[in-house]
Amino acid sequence: MYSKATLEKTLKKNGASLVGFSDVTSAAADKRFNLPSAVTILVALDKDVVRSIEGAPTRIYYEEYKRVNAMLDRLGAMCADWLRSAGYEAKALPTTEVKSNEQLVTDFPHKTGAILSGLGWIGKCALLITKEYGSAIRLTTVFTDMPVQNADMMVSLCGRCTQCTNACPGGAITGKKWEYGMQRSELYDACACQAEARLQGAKIGVENTICGVCIASCPWTKWYLR
Repeated sequence: MYSKATLEKTLKKNGASLVGFSDVTSAAADKRFNLPSAVTILVALDKDVVRSIEGAPTRIYYEEYKRVNAMLDRLGAMCADWLRSAGYEAKALPTTEVKSNEQLVTDFPHKTGAILSGLGWIGKCALLITKEYGSAIRLTTVFTDMPVQNADMMVSLCGRCTQCTNACPGGAITGKKWEYGMQRSELYDACACQAEARLQGAKIGVENTICGVCIASCPWTKWYLR
C-alpha cells in the first residue's frame, strides 16, 4: 500500500504530470530540513497558454503561472500527508514561498531534485527541461526520510541550439551548454533576467516578475505543444 509507485499514482491522479524521487544528501543538511530524500512534483503548463507567449508574456500566462503554483502547493501538502501516514517524516517546500538571497539563489532549487531523479536536464536558460514537456513546467519539492535511490541523471540535450539565447529579451542567457556541477552564473545572469521580467510584468499590469519567452522558444517545449 505504501510504496513509491502508489504515491506517484496518487499524485498523478490529482494533477501531477511527472513525479521523481531522489537522494539529496549531497546538499547541506540545513537546506533540506535534515531529511535525506526528496519527492519532486512537476505540473505542465497549459498548451494554449504557452502558445500565447510570442516575444512577451501575456496576462493569461500570468494567471496560469499562479494556478499551477497553487496546484503544486496542494500536491506538496498532499504528498507530505501521504508520507506521514506511511510513517515517514515529511516537509513540503512551498512553490509560492521560495526565498532567495541577494544573488537570487535559493537554499534548495526545486530543479536540483528533478535532476537527481532523472526527470530532465538544465537548459541553456537555466530552467529544467524535460523530454515530455520541454520547459513548460512548474515544480515543487517535498523532503522526507523515505529511503530512495537516484535515477541516472540525464545529460543536456540542448546541443547547439540557441533559440532561448536569441529570444531572451533581457540578453540574460550566455548560450553555454549545461553540465552537472557548473555554476548557474555560467548559464545566465539571474539579475538581468529579474530586471527584464519586472519590465515585462509591468507591461501587462503585473507587479510580479513574469516573462516565459525562453520557455515558449524552446524546441522541446514546441514538441510538447504539437
